[in-house]
Amino acid sequence: MSVTLAAGVTLIDFLNKSLETLKLVQQDNPDSSELQLHLATLTQQLSLTMVEAAQLQGILAQKNEEIRQLTQRLSEQTNIKYDTKSEVYWAEGDESPYCPKCYENDKKLIHLTYNSMIWDEPAPHHACCVCEREFWKTCN
Repeated sequence: MSVTLAAGVTLIDFLNKSLETLKLVQQDNPDSSELQLHLATLTQQLSLTMVEAAQLQGILAQKNEEIRQLTQRLSEQTNIKYDTKSEVYWAEGDESPYCPKCYENDKKLIHLTYNSMIWDEPAPHHACCVCEREFWKTCN
């Protein structure tokens, strides 16, 4: 059964209304002291249930955020394509390539840095600041 945040909110609302009703019943001064005891116990149990429901609401909010982040990461990954000519990954609409070593080994999208010179000689290429690999086929 799928539990949603809306279901948690509805549960809390229902419990709040139940507590309000119980408070009204307790104010009516019933004749039996046993009834008073049962109503007090029920009130305590509903209060504990509300605490549990509030914790459930927090867990649901956390899970929804995790789902949002994973969906975003999945979306980013589907836009990443490996180019056999340049031997790096490119994202659609992004002019800076990604490091294939970092992406394939650690699933991290690390942009490569463009370098136009090496040892005072023109040598355009890209390099990764994380794994320090250099890619020479990225610039034509």
